[in-house]
Amino acid sequence: MGLRGGGRVHSVALLSLIPRMEEVEAAIQRALHTHDYNTAIWLCEQAHAATVDPSGRLADHPLSLTLATCYYRSGKPHRAYAVLKGCTKPEHKFLFALAW
Repeated sequence: MGLRGGGRVHSVALLSLIPRMEEVEAAIQRALHTHDYNTAIWLCEQAHAATVDPSGRLADHPLSLTLATCYYRSGKPHRAYAVLKGCTKPEHKFLFALAW
């Protein structure tokens, strides 16, 4: 139908179908629970791009811990480390230490 163009789902169209961030986070958690890490990473990256803050600092973004968790569980600790580098929140520091 109208969402696919050239074989790729447009992130703006997808995110407009999901009006609340809680639903996006629930979809990410479902993907993590079923070990579908590629989907979880894709959803996190798209949600981040749609809600990027003016500072551009990923560590301060609300989805940073979720994105880092996706990377870490998918076997990419170096990417989780990069996401959480410069983090200041205590809940992020544990995963940051694991990824190091």
